Amino acid sequence: MKGAAAIGALAAAVVSATAIPLLVSLVARQFLVDNPNLRSSHRIPRARGGGLGILFGLCGGILVTSVFGQVLTRPSLLVMIAALALGLMGLWDDLKHLPVLPRLLFQLGVAWGTAVFVGSVPRLPLPPPLDLPLGWLAVPLTVLWLVSVTNFFNFMDGIDGLAGGQAIATSTAVILAGWGSDATAIAGILIAPIVPATPIGYTLFIVPALAAAIMGRFTLMVPAVLGGLAKEKIALRRAIAMSYDTAEEIRVVRKDQAVEVQSPIPQGIAGFEPKYKSSIAFDPGAANALLDKFGYRRGPDGFRAMPDGAPLVIKRWSRSGDSEARELDDLWSKSLKRIGLRMETVTTKFADLLKMARQCQPMMASAAWIADYPDAGNFMQLLSSANVGQSNYACYRSPEFDRMYLASQKLPDSAERNAIYRDMNRRLEADTVWKLGVSRLRTMLIQSTVKAYKKHPILHAEWAYIDVEPQR
Repeated sequence: MKGAAAIGALAAAVVSATAIPLLVSLVARQFLVDNPNLRSSHRIPRARGGGLGILFGLCGGILVTSVFGQVLTRPSLLVMIAALALGLMGLWDDLKHLPVLPRLLFQLGVAWGTAVFVGSVPRLPLPPPLDLPLGWLAVPLTVLWLVSVTNFFNFMDGIDGLAGGQAIATSTAVILAGWGSDATAIAGILIAPIVPATPIGYTLFIVPALAAAIMGRFTLMVPAVLGGLAKEKIALRRAIAMSYDTAEEIRVVRKDQAVEVQSPIPQGIAGFEPKYKSSIAFDPGAANALLDKFGYRRGPDGFRAMPDGAPLVIKRWSRSGDSEARELDDLWSKSLKRIGLRMETVTTKFADLLKMARQCQPMMASAAWIADYPDAGNFMQLLSSANVGQSNYACYRSPEFDRMYLASQKLPDSAERNAIYRDMNRRLEADTVWKLGVSRLRTMLIQSTVKAYKKHPILHAEWAYIDVEPQR
């Protein structure tokens, strides 16, 4: 991921550095001139419109990164479309001097689409306990923020270099905040197309679109702590999985009404193999040794830090107003303390949690899946990279897993397909994408008047097919 993003950042800088002078010489100098006014620091007319080069650089960087690292998700594509829309509107305004109201309505529309289809800010961006959930205000406040930042940058643009300098400072802060993680390389794509522009004295009118649309997507960058396929990240996820006692969950939370699962394919589904055993077992001792080996050192308080010494906090997202979720939160906190990891719980409504999961925002969360049809493919598709932004809440991307998944889709239920599923399971365990949990048991109380009842393994509306004999 880091290598791909580094190549993308280089491509963004090259495209931007090439496009800016071409745009200035071929277009901006002929049609768009920024004459000095009371807000300007320049004394002679300067070319405008070169900011499109920054936009081309950003989009080029993201596309190149997608080629090498397969990170072009649906939200990334929508962000690029939003940035292009705002950038082209800014160009049209420079050409035709649009009235304020149409510009504002257009900005509100783009901001609303970004907040709804890419994601809004679910909580106040303040330290606990001030990080209050925004609820229904999340979307309107996100729209207000996007439009406000866009126009703040436009105002700063009256002083040459200020908007570009502010964008570089902001992107640099993002890089420093995620230093040593995947977010560092990703943030480089944001700053790379702006750097070549700063020596040129023209108005950077496109910077507001880039800052407003892109920065919101990487809010807090929390997945960088656990995400990625670097060995130290896999080791951290593996240790977390090994620290959790599923037997205790079955006993305490499930009241013995559950069984531990060994693979994503549950019992009663075509492709289930009863003899299959997961390679990840409850073993806190081995988990501690693994963290020690990969440089997660304990501090004086007994809690571990990142290998580079940065604070390490595991944020588990959970459902609010749910007593079962609270029990699971307590059990996870207890498990992580066994291996010296500090955990914080982020609670939100279930619908909001699903939305955030589709946007790859939660660092860690629990989820369940009920089969749509009784076949293993319905469970394995949950980790296909094609479903990132949909049902792939882990946001897992593995070319090897995808290749095996596509091969399994071409086969009927058979020993050959089961062999592929075994390899897929081992791939998931090697990358430690999930900590597998339980399949819950349901106990049914049947009245004597109900005849020939049998619980359907998938359907929950089988009552429509039940025969009831009236009592005589």
